[in-house]
Amino acid sequence: DGNVRHPTIHRFFKTEPEPGLLDILTGKLPWEKALRKSDRVNFYVLPSGSPAASPLFWLGSERMAELLALLKSEFEFVVIDAPPLLESAETELFLPWMEASVLVIKARRTGRETARRAVTRLQGYKNFLGAVLNR
Repeated sequence: DGNVRHPTIHRFFKTEPEPGLLDILTGKLPWEKALRKSDRVNFYVLPSGSPAASPLFWLGSERMAELLALLKSEFEFVVIDAPPLLESAETELFLPWMEASVLVIKARRTGRETARRAVTRLQGYKNFLGAVLNR
């Protein structure tokens, strides 16, 4: 869960939000201790973790780059649920490290111009795959 200010992934997978990503980045515990096996086959969840001072610092840190590299070597896919692109700086921190990105657009809530601005921003990074319309 890369949305550290408003985490939600732990709810979908019925697990605790802590420990998680921020606990790893701040050195409180190794990544293996924060990872949760889900009820889906071969699917693991890394929740956002304990609130930390300066989450933007940690998400944009070399530790984050190292963690992503390590996770990529351990798993076939690493998916980050990031906050809304145009509303927070966190998402921009992840994009340079991602191999691909997908924009999720809420139907009947996201305006056409907002969606266009987000697509334009994502197209500046490598391998923008497209958008998914939900709800």
